[in-house]
Amino acid sequence: FFSSRRRHTRFRNVTGVQTCALPIFIAERARSHGDQAFFTLEQVQVIAGEPGVPTASVRLKGPDGEVKSHSAIGNGPVDAIYKAIAEIVQVDHRLEEFAIKAINESTEAVGDVTVRIVADGRTFTGRGLSTDIMVAAARAHLNALNRLLTARSREGDTVSR
Repeated sequence: FFSSRRRHTRFRNVTGVQTCALPIFIAERARSHGDQAFFTLEQVQVIAGEPGVPTASVRLKGPDGEVKSHSAIGNGPVDAIYKAIAEIVQVDHRLEEFAIKAINESTEAVGDVTVRIVADGRTFTGRGLSTDIMVAAARAHLNALNRLLTARSREGDTVSR
């Protein structure tokens, strides 16, 4: 039997999610259960600071299994991440809302990012969790885009990238 602390560490190492965030993680997985993951996040790397130009490099695995990478600059690190993802996914949309909060209050706090995007006259919500808020932002954006692509595929639109 693992001690409680060892179970927590092992769970966090395997999933990247802290046990305090487990209820949110499970709820999000259940809510996303019917959604297809057209794109999955393989890697995100951000360079930011003052002075400097915020730059993000993103690597995604597409619906065909092909891994694509793109780098972009933005007016901040999140903007750079979103531009890099948008260049790979190639789906017309507009970011309507971006919100971030901490799940707990510690130096290992889990960032909970929620975004809303608008496309095709509809709103799609995405959520991302990570101890790295840039990764959480990338996951949230990708989650919303995957929901958009799932809706289009259910309506008969083809998704080819």
